[in-house]
Amino acid sequence: MLNSFKSSMIKKIFIFILFLTIISPSIVFADGGMFFYDLYDEANILTETDQLSYINFDNGIQKMIIAVNAQSIKQAKSIIWLFPLPASPEKIKIDIINKLPSFNGGLLKGHFLKYYDQLVNFLLYTQFFRFIITILESNIIELSNTNESENNILLTQRIEKLGLTTELISAKNSDSLENYLKNKKISVPQEFKKILNDYINNDYSFVISYVSNLEKFSKIDHQLGIYVTFPTNKIFFPLKPTSIYGNLKIPIKIFALNYVEPEILNNKVFNIKTKYNFNNNIQFGEEFNDFFFNKNINNNLRYTSIEIASAANRLTDDLWIISSGPKPYIFQYMIDYYYISAFLIWVILSCISSSLAAFLAFGDLQINKKMFFIFGAFNLLSLLAIIIMSFILRVDIKYTNLKPINNNFSLKNFIILSILLSICFIYLTFHGVQSFEIIFRDMGDAKLPFLANLMVKDRTLFYVLIYAVSSTFLTALSFSLCKNTRLTVFFTAFTIFFHFLTGMLSYAINNVF
Repeated sequence: MLNSFKSSMIKKIFIFILFLTIISPSIVFADGGMFFYDLYDEANILTETDQLSYINFDNGIQKMIIAVNAQSIKQAKSIIWLFPLPASPEKIKIDIINKLPSFNGGLLKGHFLKYYDQLVNFLLYTQFFRFIITILESNIIELSNTNESENNILLTQRIEKLGLTTELISAKNSDSLENYLKNKKISVPQEFKKILNDYINNDYSFVISYVSNLEKFSKIDHQLGIYVTFPTNKIFFPLKPTSIYGNLKIPIKIFALNYVEPEILNNKVFNIKTKYNFNNNIQFGEEFNDFFFNKNINNNLRYTSIEIASAANRLTDDLWIISSGPKPYIFQYMIDYYYISAFLIWVILSCISSSLAAFLAFGDLQINKKMFFIFGAFNLLSLLAIIIMSFILRVDIKYTNLKPINNNFSLKNFIILSILLSICFIYLTFHGVQSFEIIFRDMGDAKLPFLANLMVKDRTLFYVLIYAVSSTFLTALSFSLCKNTRLTVFFTAFTIFFHFLTGMLSYAINNVF
C-alpha cells in the first residue's frame, strides 16, 4: 500500500523550506517566496532584498546551492520560505551548508576585446603609420533516509545540521500540504496557494526546514545555503514563487558553471543580463568537491552569471537554462591560445594582403599566386621588410611573366612628384593636424614628453616637425615610384589592403563577436 501511495506521490511533488526562528539579517537562505509568521500567528509576505544561486549541471544531474537575504522583521517569530524542483523525491538529495562558493573572474568578452584590440593596434604598428599617431597621443590623457507516511504526506529524507532540520516530502494535493503545515502551526498566505497548486499539478517536490536546535542555530553568524542535487534534462531555476512580490524588483543572480544561456518560455521578455566569465587563477576548498562532481576546477573556472531585474509580477514562469552557442567558446579559445591565434591572424592577413596587392599591381600579367601569397609572410618583419624584399627578390620579374626592362631614373619627375604629394598631404590633413595642435596647447600643466613640450610651446615647431616626418616618408615613396612603379604600387597596395583587413578584423571583434 505504501509503495502504491509513493508511486502516486511522485507525480505531486515540491520543495519547501521553513525556518522557525527569530530573523537574523546576517543569515542567508535560499531562493523563492519568503514569508514571516508574526506574533499574532498571521503569515505575511517578507520582502527579499536579493536572491542568489550557484548551479552545476553535468550529464542530466543538477547541483544547486541557493540563498537569499531578507530584511529584518522585528515582530516575526518564524520564517516560511519555499522554492520548487522538478524531480521525484527519491531522486533528490538535500543538505544544509554553511559556506557558499566564491565565483569571481574576468569578463570573457571584456578580456577578448582588450586582447584583440591590442592585436589590432600591434598590426597597425607594423605598417609604421601608427607611430606618428602614438607620438601625438603620448601621455595625453587607467544525509539520513526514511519512508514515513502521514496524512497523504510521504517523508523521504531528513537532515539535521547547524541547528536546522530539513525534511524532503511529497504531497498528494495542496490540501495535504496545507494540513501538514497547519500541524506545525504554519499557515500560508492566500495569494500563494495558487502557485502551490500550479506546482503540485505539474509534478514538483517539497522540502521543509525548521529550527530544531535554537541554541546552536542562534550562534550562526555567516551565510547558509540549501544544497540540492536532482536529475533534470536542462538547468532549472524557480522564478514563479517570486511573483508574489508584485511590482517590487528583487535582484536575482545565478552563477552557472560553464557557458550557458537562458531559455525564455512563451517569448516572455524579462530584464535578463547574461555574462560569461573565467578565472585561470582560483582555488576552491575540498568542501566543494561534491558540487564540482569531484572534478578539479582549480585555475580553470568557466561560468555564466545571469542577472534578472524584472518586476516580480512578470516572473510567472520558471527559468530554464540551456547550453550556449559557440561564441563564448570561441572567445575562450582565442584568449587561452592568444599568442598562437594572434600569430595566425597576423600571417593570414599579411598573405591575403599580398595576394590582393599582386592582383592590383600585376593584374595584367600572369602571376604566381602561390608565391605572392607566401611572400606576404615577410610582413612579420613589418612593412619595411615587404618593401626591401620586393626590390631584392624582384617579385615583379620572378613571380610574373614580366620581362626585365631598363628604367631610367628621372630626377625631375622625382622632385615634382615629391612636391605634389607633400602639398596634397598638407591640404588633406591640415584640419586634423590643427586639432592635434589645439589639444596639445590645451594640456596646460599636464606632464608631457620633452619633444611634446617643445611642440606645445612653439607652434611653428609643431607644424615643422609633423610635416618633416610626413615629407620624409612621401619623398621615399616618390623615389620608389620613379625607380620602379609596379613594385611601388605593389607594396603601397599591400599596406592599404592590410589596413583595410585589420579594420575589418577590428569591426568584427567589436560588433560581430
